[in-house]
Amino acid sequence: MDKQRGDIFVSLSLLPTASGGRQGPTPAGHFNCLMTIDEQNFDVRLHLEKIGSISPGQKTRVPISFLNLKLARKHCSVGKKFSLREAKVIGDGIIEEILFSNESVMHQG
Repeated sequence: MDKQRGDIFVSLSLLPTASGGRQGPTPAGHFNCLMTIDEQNFDVRLHLEKIGSISPGQKTRVPISFLNLKLARKHCSVGKKFSLREAKVIGDGIIEEILFSNESVMHQG
């Protein structure tokens, strides 16, 4: 927990509940959902250990890990826009920083 790391670091805006967002805040430790980039869906985990839960309508910066970085990496670049989904879209954001290296992806399997 002292070394919080993800694959990317993003600016994230969760939709307000009244606009179709979540009915309540995310869990405080981590939150799993789908990220849609370039019309492709990827399973992701938001690392919220240092941030805490995120409420509908809130904007924040958060590290995110992909379940399968090898498939997702070609869709990741600084400035790329994305949306987060559960059963429906719950938020959107923009990639601010790439935390993985090509070398680490090559060693993943």
